[in-house]
Amino acid sequence: MLLVAAIAALLVVMLFMVLKKRKRGDSASSACSEALAVKEEILKMVPNPVVLLTGQYTLVYLNPAAEKLLDSPLRRNLGKPVNGLFQLFNTQTKLPVKDYLDLNHAGASVNQAKLIHCIVKYQQSINAWMNVTIQPIELHEDPMKSQYAIFLEDVTATRAVESQLNYMERHDSQTGLLNRKAFEAVLKASIDDAKKHGSSHVFMALSIDQFKTINDTVGYAAGDSLITKVVSVLKQTVAGEGDNIGGRLAGNDFGVLFKESTLFSAANKMKIIRDEIGAFQFNWNTRTFPVTLSGGFVVIKKDTSSAARVLTESDIACRTARNHGGNRVIAYRAESAEMRQEQSNMEGVWNLKKAFKNNSFELFAQPIHPLKESQFGKPFSHYELLIRMVGEDSKFVPPDEFIPVAEYYSMMPELDRWVVREAFSYIAQVEPTDNPPVFAINLSGQSLDEASFRDFVMDELKTSGADARMICFEITEAVAVNDLTLATRFISSLKAEGSSFSLDDFGTGVSSYGYLQSLDVDYLKIDGIFVKDLIRDGIARNIVESVTQVGHSMGLKIIAEYVEDDKIISLLRKMGVDYGQGYGICKPKPLEEMIVPHLAAKKKTAAAV
Repeated sequence: MLLVAAIAALLVVMLFMVLKKRKRGDSASSACSEALAVKEEILKMVPNPVVLLTGQYTLVYLNPAAEKLLDSPLRRNLGKPVNGLFQLFNTQTKLPVKDYLDLNHAGASVNQAKLIHCIVKYQQSINAWMNVTIQPIELHEDPMKSQYAIFLEDVTATRAVESQLNYMERHDSQTGLLNRKAFEAVLKASIDDAKKHGSSHVFMALSIDQFKTINDTVGYAAGDSLITKVVSVLKQTVAGEGDNIGGRLAGNDFGVLFKESTLFSAANKMKIIRDEIGAFQFNWNTRTFPVTLSGGFVVIKKDTSSAARVLTESDIACRTARNHGGNRVIAYRAESAEMRQEQSNMEGVWNLKKAFKNNSFELFAQPIHPLKESQFGKPFSHYELLIRMVGEDSKFVPPDEFIPVAEYYSMMPELDRWVVREAFSYIAQVEPTDNPPVFAINLSGQSLDEASFRDFVMDELKTSGADARMICFEITEAVAVNDLTLATRFISSLKAEGSSFSLDDFGTGVSSYGYLQSLDVDYLKIDGIFVKDLIRDGIARNIVESVTQVGHSMGLKIIAEYVEDDKIISLLRKMGVDYGQGYGICKPKPLEEMIVPHLAAKKKTAAAV
């Protein structure tokens, strides 16, 4: 698109030069002939197909690229209506785009251009997604004397990659069901619908009772096969039942949302699902295993608070069903003493509260390292900060165990504040230099949704004395989308202080590309799900290459997560990815240990002074 704009601008400039000559006394016919010749010479060099039209959609010129695309020479089409060569169609309605030259728009000038995303039909049967840029070249009251340059850019391949990217972002790769993130979005939409319209939906969480036994006795391959077959039965049972939606929430945990459903209707469907699975037997080698499901359901009504609570309450009911021997589906009841006990026993909730009380957290750091061979051997100077919780046995609790609990109980702002305060205290110990180290801090959506969080960070920056240039904030696309206004305000304030920003888990949605234009970030982190499969997955390679090209065209540095070995490093290096992060480069280590070389440099400088 930048090339198209540049060529269009050049055409306008050259045309004005010719018109200027005409004012100096050259004949009108001579000036017009020269103008056309100049346009044709410029357009011959343009790699994109370009068509010149009059204001009445009559063809004036085709450059060689356009002749090749349309498979029709200029001499056969000169002076004919352009509809005989190609037509533009709306991508949504599939109806023809009319009056796309827009002759009557007020204040039109040759400096204005219009971009249309549409489907272009040409050569009778070819339909391609294109970006069509319309640049006025000459504007006159007489439409026959007006001229427009039409630049055609085929983006069909890009849209195919984006479509695949969108599918992978929303679906579980093994089962094809919606993944947890996408399912949570569906739940949230249903809750919003219930609040707005008073509608009722029923959500059911399901778990395979025998999964752990089969995994432990005949292996993980058998467990994977069991999941595939159970999901196949689940899909057949749910399919065709209105707008019912299925998702995979975890390893052997699934969810079904019965939309616009009464409890009675949903209960009948639940029984069918349970009976179908109960009639199914799993065979592995020479052994046969009976299979049953435990389930818990929650009715989504006007007073339902959040998707996280729906998932938690249904999980509590599902656990209770399993505790009673499985092969049953029960409803969540807040008044049930057993369920209250189950809720209080949920993993990590009390440990998390104790950790806040006892300050039982520690920051780790993992290097984000340049992949260029000339820089790969240099010392580490860019890190992502990771939080660990110290359990009662003095062992570290993985983030996957306590972060979801913190999110459910809205404790993430408190956790993020701890990280910011602790990180700034370490960073303040590092001597500011012309090329200071960078420490990336992850921020949650709950924190960015608080208007007061920005003021907290600014105050801590001032109080700690940390150099803002050493601080990079990592936000995910989902966080940014949640409240774009607050996110943009936070970014602009901290960038003014010298901090940088990274968009994490990029690739999780087609909207990612759109938000790149809205968010002033410096780094782009490609989601690790694409990086770890680079060697054997061609689609993953195409996605990584596409993201890298788009990021570089916008002046961003690209970071790849889950860099596990030298083969992946070599492939990423060939693709032009700037940085890598993963066990293939360095495992996370305590920040106190990782920061030592930078503190030593400060002491060395002080001694020299």
